[in-house]
Amino acid sequence: MSGLPGIAIGISIFLLLLGNSASAVTIIVPDDYARIQWAVDNSTAGDTIKVQRGIYYESVNVTKPLILRGIGMPWVNAAGNGSAIMLLANRIKLEGFKATGDWMNSGILVYSNNNLIKNNNVSNNRNGISLSNSSNNTIVGNNASNNGKGIYLTGSRNNTIIRNIVSNNSGNGISLSDSSFNSLSRNNIFSNSGAVYLRSSGNNRLIRNDASKNNGGISLLYSHNNKIIRNNASKNSDSIFLYYSRNNTLTGNNASNNNWDGISLWLSENNTLKRNIASNNPGNGIFLYSSDHNVLGANNVSNNNNGFYLSRSSNKNKLTGNNVSNNKNGIILKNSKKNHIYNNYFINKNNANDEEKNIWNTSKKYNKNIIGGPYLGGNYWSDYTGTDMDGDGLGNTFLPYNSSSGIINGGDYLPLSQTVK
Repeated sequence: MSGLPGIAIGISIFLLLLGNSASAVTIIVPDDYARIQWAVDNSTAGDTIKVQRGIYYESVNVTKPLILRGIGMPWVNAAGNGSAIMLLANRIKLEGFKATGDWMNSGILVYSNNNLIKNNNVSNNRNGISLSNSSNNTIVGNNASNNGKGIYLTGSRNNTIIRNIVSNNSGNGISLSDSSFNSLSRNNIFSNSGAVYLRSSGNNRLIRNDASKNNGGISLLYSHNNKIIRNNASKNSDSIFLYYSRNNTLTGNNASNNNWDGISLWLSENNTLKRNIASNNPGNGIFLYSSDHNVLGANNVSNNNNGFYLSRSSNKNKLTGNNVSNNKNGIILKNSKKNHIYNNYFINKNNANDEEKNIWNTSKKYNKNIIGGPYLGGNYWSDYTGTDMDGDGLGNTFLPYNSSSGIINGGDYLPLSQTVK
């Protein structure tokens, strides 16, 4: 008998919840109300508002958790009177609307959390979709085109931006400011001033976005601990650009066929660049300017003017396992020292130019090297003419290799060799 009161309370709560669910209604605009805002004002939390095709000249403020579903892509046009649709409550679902505010406001403006913004078309706004101090929202399947910025987050965390088309915006396609722990994936971002722009934003994940054919590609300014993975950032003016940014990971990105450089690091340290393709750029494949302690490994850097270019005190970087081929210059180090460069594959018109003191090999270690030999040592050089005298796959003559005196101080004392005597 002692358990009966608890059971009764549980049943009462269940019936109460059931009653709330049963009380949710569907409101049709313009059948039930001529204006969307009137439908919102006269709704109850949990209701569904279906809006039929047409043009609605109003600015809609959604102040309770509702489902707003457009039928036939109705157009909410604020006609210069603010943002078209504002989400001011949590747990709103907004789907299937065209939204136009004006060039001072947003198509869809979010000041709340846990909302779903899906399959909307936002155009001719200052910002297409804008989130301010908002968290745990999902933005999926929207078209944000012909705005100032396509999708803009400020002070916002833990949002998911996925499978959107973001194009022909006069500013950046997707822009994050002071926003962290967001996920951007599988978005198609093209014909914008810049594809993706992060400023003072950390711990974000950019995965499998197509960020090609923009003026700028993917840019990080004062942004740390981000993961940039398997994005296509090709055919931009510059592909991937870091400025005063540290501890970022760039893996498996395509930074090719741009108007100047593939990947550029300016005043940025402790970043990891691995398995990226930086090819067919008229400037540099990978460029470092005053950038220290970065790891550049297993990248394919080919058919550029310069493969790697380290300048203005870019010191103590590690370059290993890279394929550096068919460039005019494989690697140039200018005013940069104490970089460790080993187990790379160099086959270029001019392989190396180094005016400082850098380290061109590691100590001999039993491990498979980049050309399949049994030992790690130095690098493979297409123009090394020495001979492996003892069959260990490391050259023993004409040491150190200095790229026809392009390496002024020292050189590679353990060049990888395929020539055995």
